[in-house]
Amino acid sequence: MPTFDNFSLGNYNFRGPSGVKYASGTLVTPSQSKEFLNNIGNWVTAFAVEVHGLSFRPTKIIVRHNSPNTTLVGIVVYDRKTVGNAPSAGIANYNIISFPRAGQGSTVDMIRMHELTGTGWNTNYGAVINDDSFLMPFSSGNTTIEWIAIDEG
Repeated sequence: MPTFDNFSLGNYNFRGPSGVKYASGTLVTPSQSKEFLNNIGNWVTAFAVEVHGLSFRPTKIIVRHNSPNTTLVGIVVYDRKTVGNAPSAGIANYNIISFPRAGQGSTVDMIRMHELTGTGWNTNYGAVINDDSFLMPFSSGNTTIEWIAIDEG
């Protein structure tokens, strides 16, 4: 079973090792912000976490600051079961991710994670996921983050 911060992913309601595909890595968020569409159709400014080249379509994604001792806000979780919408060729179907904003106390935005079929890529609407990539918001720019993507099978 894969781990994240030395905790078994089984603790986070992920199924056991059979059939689970996962990938993880670190990256630095860009210093320039991007607009993301929230659940009521308004735009929210954040920084992009963009990952390409996965060998599977994730059903869960966790993104967080790389430093375990940081005081910065930052953990974003995607779970396809949040709304349960199936992928579509356009931007019609989306699920929701909660996104805590840096420096705004307990302000959390609900961001649309657009579910696209195949390897289609349309970032005009912000957060997107397809069969081998994802783009999600993060609270700070020019910041090293860790990500883990999981397909529960």
